[in-house]
Amino acid sequence: MKKIAIFTLFAAAALTFSSCEQESLDPLPEKVEGMYVILNVQQATLEFDNFETTAFRGTLTNPSSNIVRYELFVRRRNPNGVSTSNTKLLETITSFPHQLEITPAKIAAALEVPVTELAVGDVYRFIGYSYDASGTKTGYNNLSAVLRTTPTMKQGYKWSANAAAVINPGDPFNIYTPFSNN
Repeated sequence: MKKIAIFTLFAAAALTFSSCEQESLDPLPEKVEGMYVILNVQQATLEFDNFETTAFRGTLTNPSSNIVRYELFVRRRNPNGVSTSNTKLLETITSFPHQLEITPAKIAAALEVPVTELAVGDVYRFIGYSYDASGTKTGYNNLSAVLRTTPTMKQGYKWSANAAAVINPGDPFNIYTPFSNN
C-alpha cells in the first residue's frame, strides 16, 4: 500500500511538471528583429554658462544590426514653447555603436544661426529616422506604444534637451524665494 501511494505521488508530480503540448503550437508571437535604435544618455542638459565645452552626450546602438543609416534632425523652441526654427538635418550616422556628442555650435550650424542666438531656456527637439538596406524608413510613429512611452526602452527617435543656466549649489543668490517676511 505504501508503494502505491509513493507511485501515485510520483506520477502526479511528473505530470504536473511536464507538458503534452507541442512547442510549435505555442501561442507566443515570434520575435521579429525590428529596426530600433537605443540611446543611452550620459548628459541631457546643455549648460548655457559653459557653451564652449558643454554637449548633449549619449551612445546610439543598433541591437538588431539591420540599420544602415540613421538621420538625426533638430528643431528649436523658445522657453514659451513656440517653435523658432524649422526641422533641420543635424547628423547622418552609418556605423554603430556611435558616440553622440551634440554641441551648441553643431546645433547652431544646423539651424543656420549664430551660437550667440541660442538662449537659456531654449528647448531642442531631436527627431531621428533609421533606414535598413532596402531603404525602409522607421521613425517614432512606427514604434509600438510600449517603446514610445516606456523610459527604460531608451528609444532614440524623439527626445529633447534644454539649454539651462548652471546653478552653483553654494551660491545663496541662486535660491528662489517666492515670499518675503515684509
